[in-house]
Amino acid sequence: MTNTKTVLVTEEAKAAARRIKTIVDGGLAEQVADLQRQGKTLAGGAVWKGARAEQFTGSIWPEADAALAKLKPALDDLHRWVDTVLDNIFAAGNA
Repeated sequence: MTNTKTVLVTEEAKAAARRIKTIVDGGLAEQVADLQRQGKTLAGGAVWKGARAEQFTGSIWPEADAALAKLKPALDDLHRWVDTVLDNIFAAGNA
């Protein structure tokens, strides 16, 4: 008995996968790393003082930095996933 699986991939799905890959490959991870560096500069206490600086350092930046730290591995996972999806899409189209 043959087990065949039908895969339907629209042009919109292909375009969306390609666009995700372009965004991730286009330096998004580097922008996240730069955002962390700049936030750490502001939160470091040497370049900015005052009530807003204390608020940023005490509550805003720690939450943002934690979210950015989680984003980096998520972007790596997304990159691998999109590569696999695109490979599968094009393999199915050539079968």
